[in-house]
Amino acid sequence: MLRWIASLIASSMVAACAAGPRPRVNDATPSRDVVHARLDRKVAADPNRELCERITTGLAAGDRDALRPLFDHASYAERVLAKGSVDAETARDLRARSDAFKEFARIHTPRESKFRCLGTRSLFGEPVLAIRQWTPTRFDYILVHLTGKPDRPADDYMIASGGSYHSEADRLQFSKELGEGMKVVGEMLQLSYDRKFGEIIAAYQKLPGTLRASPVAFFHYINAVFTIEKTGSPLYREAVAKMELILGDRPYSLAYWRLFDAQRQSDEPARQASQSRLLELLDDYELLGER
Repeated sequence: MLRWIASLIASSMVAACAAGPRPRVNDATPSRDVVHARLDRKVAADPNRELCERITTGLAAGDRDALRPLFDHASYAERVLAKGSVDAETARDLRARSDAFKEFARIHTPRESKFRCLGTRSLFGEPVLAIRQWTPTRFDYILVHLTGKPDRPADDYMIASGGSYHSEADRLQFSKELGEGMKVVGEMLQLSYDRKFGEIIAAYQKLPGTLRASPVAFFHYINAVFTIEKTGSPLYREAVAKMELILGDRPYSLAYWRLFDAQRQSDEPARQASQSRLLELLDDYELLGER
């Protein structure tokens, strides 16, 4: 029963889509140096700075074994079970075998990734550590959920482009009603590697409504649509509308995909607004390029 599905969320870091949004600069935005200095001050004063730097260093070195002891697997199991969508027998199994989540901390990152600790932020009213990840073609953000426990300080994470906590994917995976649909969602990762984006779109449209409305499945759909569809197509317009609805309470994810959309549509005012929103959320000076 305890099948690990880390690839569902980690896929947002490695999906074989067209190059993601690489922000451009305009004269209306603050200077890179100003934002850089602002971020440095915030991180220096951050009470979670040491932990953030430790995780960032582990990711950059690919030292997953160093990350694993930081994660509270029992707390993670409770996050999977929090919404009550898992049957009682499975819930007992998960609680009794929370060590089965020992691979949880093995966040996959592609080669040539560069990381920067951005410090403590908030998501759903709870503290997270934000870590920027850049590759030669894409950028993304890892949001690590904090427990407040000094010995096991983290218990979940979200990739901004993916839009869902890892525990949300497992909650759907362990649901008897949605388990079969989640197998289809899992297969979308390989389809992305194979650049079969049309098949991803077709598979998404056949999923149960609950899964189509979940960021876990929606990530694959919007990634596929934004990669192969023209911006004026019905599918593209539908994906943008769904983006606003499904990611509406996930500000980092919504700003990420709004920026991607604005750049695809060559909508400069929208691009500036999305870039400003990400700067407001994260103080990531790399959004401003070389100035």
